[in-house]
Amino acid sequence: MKNCILLENYYLPGALQAEIEEFVEQYNHRRYQESLNNLTPADVPFRQGADHPAGA
Repeated sequence: MKNCILLENYYLPGALQAEIEEFVEQYNHRRYQESLNNLTPADVPFRQGADHPAGA
């Protein structure tokens, strides 16, 4: 998705803002990271996942 944002031309600020919001949503809520014990970045502050150090 990051490459799509960089390659697209956005003529209206609202179109760019919507694409950035979609990217942030995907990055923080739907993209699991192995370094976070397969949690999403949004899950870590809420300490979801019992085996994650933040959940201890």
